[in-house]
Amino acid sequence: MRERSSALSTPQLSHHLPKPSHKLITMGAIIVVNNSSTTIHVFVSKYTNSNGNDDWFTLAPGKRDSWARSGWELVAFKNANDSDRAGKYVPVNTEVVFTDLAHIAVN
Repeated sequence: MRERSSALSTPQLSHHLPKPSHKLITMGAIIVVNNSSTTIHVFVSKYTNSNGNDDWFTLAPGKRDSWARSGWELVAFKNANDSDRAGKYVPVNTEVVFTDLAHIAVN
């Protein structure tokens, strides 16, 4: 039996895709919990998510909210008349529990 000539053989196809030239960044979250008896004002920086929102938000007592981020961010709190503030610099996938301006836990 004769071998087929290379002109008649089926070409070998490569199914390997080139590696992307950029790093894929997946978003995590920073969760803020209001463990106080009053509405709080909270701000989360957007150093790692330029599409994020870094406005001040209100969070009712007993409620929680999350901010999509991919790295370290500043989480800040202020009182109702903005005469006092406090904050923490936290990594992504962290829960920040606010009890009062002197008691902010990072979990």
